[in-house]
Amino acid sequence: MPATADAKTEKGIVMEFIIVRHGQTDWNVAAKIQGVTDIPLNAEGIAQAERFAVRYDLTRILAVYSSPLQRALKTAQIIADKAGVEAIPMAGLEEMNLGIFEGHSWEEVSRLYKAEYERWEQSDRMDPIESGEGYRQVADRAVAAMRRIYEKHRGQENEKAIMIVTHSATMKALLCRLYQIPYSVVTKRYHIHNLTAISLRVKWEGDAVVCIAE
Repeated sequence: MPATADAKTEKGIVMEFIIVRHGQTDWNVAAKIQGVTDIPLNAEGIAQAERFAVRYDLTRILAVYSSPLQRALKTAQIIADKAGVEAIPMAGLEEMNLGIFEGHSWEEVSRLYKAEYERWEQSDRMDPIESGEGYRQVADRAVAAMRRIYEKHRGQENEKAIMIVTHSATMKALLCRLYQIPYSVVTKRYHIHNLTAISLRVKWEGDAVVCIAE
């Protein structure tokens, strides 16, 4: 029985969000940290999005929202076109700003920015890095974006879901916040590849977001 987009619970309305990572880029292939550097999809990334749009059941999708970064927005546009809806860019769904780490591999970061990387790791990646963000800040803005979407669509069509196309760190930040588990657990439990899709059922009770476990 699929989750509904507006199923009533005792204290609120549950909305299903399908969170999807964008397609492949050349920097993914080169294992370079992208962050908010606006890298486009490569040919394989476009093909991945097209394959996803064919195999995924898009009949349940009420709306498609996306990070404004072009690798996510292009992925969303391909999916939304197949679903017969518009891809809507939404501020707050961008990838984590990885500041001084962007453009490097993680091996290079651990060598070139050893002290900053170790400090970040000691905070379980929650604290912001130099010129960038941590998982706490990303979760704050991503959950706020989801709340705006929730308020716009609550009460609309049963048996529908909202799709959000975003980025791996943003997805992990949401999982940390919504399931109330640390980054170190999330990164071991979830392996988020290009076009990975994760279903989350959430509601708001006042200002508090609640994730409904499957």
